[in-house]
Amino acid sequence: MSRAMAGIDVGKGELDVSVDGERARRFANTAGGVGELLDWLQPRGEVLAVCEATGGYERLVVAGLREGGVAVPVAHPNRVRADARAGGYAAKTDGLDAVVLSRYGEAFQPPATLAQDADRIRLQDLLRRREQLVGQRTQEKNRLARVHNPASQDSIRRHIAWLDEEIGLLG
Repeated sequence: MSRAMAGIDVGKGELDVSVDGERARRFANTAGGVGELLDWLQPRGEVLAVCEATGGYERLVVAGLREGGVAVPVAHPNRVRADARAGGYAAKTDGLDAVVLSRYGEAFQPPATLAQDADRIRLQDLLRRREQLVGQRTQEKNRLARVHNPASQDSIRRHIAWLDEEIGLLG
């Protein structure tokens, strides 16, 4: 029995899914939507579901499909886009992206990435947040050096103090 190839275009609120290059079907990017997607994929037997890294929106569907026994490679968006251009797919729509991802999976058979445990994901989230706060603090310090209004300086100093406190809480 051959393996079905699903392409999943992940958005903030929805998942557009194409199986074996067919027209895409839409599911909610929620736990319930991922459950519906699993139910929809189940009759197809063994499935490889390719999605792109989207900065975090893909986490729910990747974890849910893996828990449901579906292998999920997470592809780098630049590689998928380069393959799409080479294949003559210049347009960028969600439904077409799902088809492109399905065809990318067929062509390259990417290996499923390993599931990350919940502790590692939490740690990555905390580190990312800390980096954001440190970046904001640097911006405020640079701003302070250019501002001459005492009220603005006080506001910036208060914000820097708050950022220092938040950074300290994150470690």
